[in-house]
Amino acid sequence: MARIEQPMRQLSEGRLDAVVSDHGRRDEIGSIARTLEVLRANAQAMRQMQAEKQHAEAKATAARKSELTGRQVSDGHRPYR
Repeated sequence: MARIEQPMRQLSEGRLDAVVSDHGRRDEIGSIARTLEVLRANAQAMRQMQAEKQHAEAKATAARKSELTGRQVSDGHRPYR
């Protein structure tokens, strides 16, 4: 049980590099270990999706700023700085 406690604590702290062992066991400890692996994989996927979302939002914001700047220049207005 002590071997599974450390990765559980690490995962609860957001450390997704935690090494989970004993997932090959056929008892409750193995079941907990496999569940921890699923939770870790889901947390990694969520982090990846959040990073992709932030990147897309930053790209869209930059495109809108560029578009607005281009319109203001073509309309004869000075762009905001």
